[in-house]
Amino acid sequence: MGLTSTRSTFIAPTKKDANRAAESLTFLRSVLSRARLQNKPLQFQAVIGPNGAAEKAVPIPVQVIPLLMDLLQHLASGKAVTLVPHDVELTTQEAAALLNVSRPYLIGLLEARKIPCRMVGKHRRIKADDLFRYKKQEEEERAKVLAELAEDAQKLGMGY
Repeated sequence: MGLTSTRSTFIAPTKKDANRAAESLTFLRSVLSRARLQNKPLQFQAVIGPNGAAEKAVPIPVQVIPLLMDLLQHLASGKAVTLVPHDVELTTQEAAALLNVSRPYLIGLLEARKIPCRMVGKHRRIKADDLFRYKKQEEEERAKVLAELAEDAQKLGMGY
């Protein structure tokens, strides 16, 4: 599996992958907890070499650790994960999958100009940034409506 900056990467864990992810997550949590208790800065390294022999230690930026832990959490739970660079352009099928909607529904959103897209020949392309912006706006709107409903239920004494 090669990672590139121009495409999304899909990871569907096997049972063995899920177990390894859970083990790695437990280890990382333990290391982070000890470092916080001792108030010490952390430096993570990946050891690269044949059969585990240390040929070269490569530093891993600390900012990556929360993302890595989220990734491991999902994989440990057996959930598939897609890593999408924000500067990538997606097909309508990829965008629909990320929004968890049907492709025809997504096409309707594009035609209603709720999400910008561009045409490449006969095909639409959606910038990941635009898709994530739309998704965030929808989530914020949904949360706002739910809060209003909960407030109305309280005012009406509905016991929620």
